[in-house]
Amino acid sequence: MDSFFNNANILVSPLDWGLGHATRSTPIIQRLLDKGAHVFLAGDGASLQFLQEYFPQLETIELPSYHIEYPTGMGGAWKTVFKAPKIIETIKNEQKFVEDLVKKLHLQAIISDNRYGVYSAKIPSIFMGHQLKVLPPKGLRWGAGAILRWHKTYLKHFTEVWIPDFPDGENLSGELSHRVDVGIPVKFIGPQSRFSLYEKNNNTIDAKKIVVVLSGPEPQRTLLEDKLKAQLKELKLNCTLVRGVICKDDDYTDENISVIHYLHGRDLFHLLNEAAVVISRPGYSTLMDLSQLNKKVILIPTPGQTEQQYLAENLALKNLAVVQKQSQLNLQSAFRQIEQIQALPKIHLTTQLLDEQLDSLGKRL
Repeated sequence: MDSFFNNANILVSPLDWGLGHATRSTPIIQRLLDKGAHVFLAGDGASLQFLQEYFPQLETIELPSYHIEYPTGMGGAWKTVFKAPKIIETIKNEQKFVEDLVKKLHLQAIISDNRYGVYSAKIPSIFMGHQLKVLPPKGLRWGAGAILRWHKTYLKHFTEVWIPDFPDGENLSGELSHRVDVGIPVKFIGPQSRFSLYEKNNNTIDAKKIVVVLSGPEPQRTLLEDKLKAQLKELKLNCTLVRGVICKDDDYTDENISVIHYLHGRDLFHLLNEAAVVISRPGYSTLMDLSQLNKKVILIPTPGQTEQQYLAENLALKNLAVVQKQSQLNLQSAFRQIEQIQALPKIHLTTQLLDEQLDSLGKRL
């Protein structure tokens, strides 16, 4: 146990935008606990509920919600941008709330996963993210510089940025986070996957097994679920569909589809290990998880989410994924293409890079 973390009060806070920000925080939280830290969890919605179930022994605090949605129709992402005044107001309220927490809980450091108001000038405040360079739609890429300058105005309140990726070589995030100057130190902590905490069971891979894992903001999550169900039924393909929704309803079977509302990490890990093909969004946390499993994947980016489009296209260029637009979804075509691609190569996870940054943080407490 590292003495500088012994009973240190650390706040960890993920954004509630799907479950990805929460899932990739789990190995970091576990590492902090291993080092003797006293961890508090802060957030809202399903991501906070996920962490409460994963770490029931830890105290949790509810923060103001960003209420992020991706509207339907053209320009969905930009309709979200037009809600920015409400989001900015939430960030301001969040920051005031966090300053009170610093005093009340005697916090000594903060790790914020994409929550721009979760920081304090009084203590080390880490911003964790994989998208320093926010990509506009292709027709508006000329505005990337202005968006980066806007991004810097929020990041400057933090002590440093931690990127869950490798600094070079076979990294996942590419130009989103490499060689981007944001005005504060940028450190790489290696990919972070909750699956790194589990060991494979002895189940064999079923060459016909298809697993769908859904995630991300509404209403796009439900729209994709409905499209996938319709096409899977038409193709009469047996499939397990994990909705990614925490609820109390019973799981059920819908013709050839076994529908599971939500699976805890270990159960999802074992289910995916048995699959031959995985269908999912190319969210960054999802890709970090899938990179542990060496699976063939069909990726369907959230409409208007340029980060997912970039990540999916980057893998497709390497012949490591079949990519389809949600609006033009054709599973029959996707399964023909799946024979021509390679499985995602397994990334070797290590705690070395994370430990280096945690130890650096601990020495500043």
